[in-house]
Amino acid sequence: MDIHSIPSLKDRSVGMASILKRYGASMANHKNYSRREFITTLAEAYTDLEIEERPETPETISNENGEEIEEPITQIEWLPLQCPKCFRKATDTQALLVHLVEIHGKPEDKLWYKEFNTVGLDLNQILEKAMSRQTDNSRVKRKFNNSNDVIVCPTESRLAPFMMMRHLQIFIREIPSAVTDGISLKVKNKDKETVIIFSFQKVDKVRRRIKRAMAKKLSANMFLQLEKRCGIDSIADIDIVLKRSRTAEEQNALIESLDLPANCSRGDIIKKVEEMKAKQEEVNPFCSNVYTKVVKPDGQVMSKEEKRLISSLTNDMVMPVAGKRKTTFKNLSELVPKKRQKTTSPQ
Repeated sequence: MDIHSIPSLKDRSVGMASILKRYGASMANHKNYSRREFITTLAEAYTDLEIEERPETPETISNENGEEIEEPITQIEWLPLQCPKCFRKATDTQALLVHLVEIHGKPEDKLWYKEFNTVGLDLNQILEKAMSRQTDNSRVKRKFNNSNDVIVCPTESRLAPFMMMRHLQIFIREIPSAVTDGISLKVKNKDKETVIIFSFQKVDKVRRRIKRAMAKKLSANMFLQLEKRCGIDSIADIDIVLKRSRTAEEQNALIESLDLPANCSRGDIIKKVEEMKAKQEEVNPFCSNVYTKVVKPDGQVMSKEEKRLISSLTNDMVMPVAGKRKTTFKNLSELVPKKRQKTTSPQ
């Protein structure tokens, strides 16, 4: 049977539950099927729920091969589609539409359906009436996880999509010790109240697993794209300073930039680079990257708290003088604490 949206003005359609797949991204990101949304919907439509008592022996059904198997946890009892005019039963909406066109349609309806696969307004209203009648009288039956009884909900109810969620657990009267949380509700059935508990624990677990798989897949795709991009645009040559075999053009450019004689060796180039690094450190001995700095200027090892705070100490992200919380460096003379002058009152 085809699942169609409810013809009347509703904010949900019955067919929404079909996208809640076990390993699909729809279940992880579908905002309308969250725990909060379920609580809100349950508070507004809890009167749609009923309990159908059955014998304790689990019921069985026959499969296509005639073998008896245990009934599924969720079933939808669809009322057969009937033609509102002659009450002829149809297997699905397409068969009913063909019947309406051929038997009850006007000549123009037959022409429109043949040429444009559409029908007139009158036949469309009859089709919607039949679908609405089927939806209003069909029910969703969900077996309790700890009982052979079932909870019944109309397919037109806002709770119907939740009842069709595969991993939603519903218990009657009590919950097992393995379930740590649940949403309790008292349902009045045959002049007595019965406590039922809805648990989203398994749903949340599956959602987290799906989101982790989605994030892992997204990360793998991102790395794959970066590898493809870097494989095309990356530079295969190593640093010209550390390069052992340089072209004449590279050698002349490097010697000129380092202000070295034309017959210098590779050791002379590396020595010149080290001298430039040492000279830079002498100019500002206190400048260092805060993300790699682990020792304070006085030689003590930084604590974890100091490492967390150091990133907000300066505007240029370097170690300040003497660990003071200042946004700019000052002259050493300004860092010397000045003695407070004493003031005396005139006698």
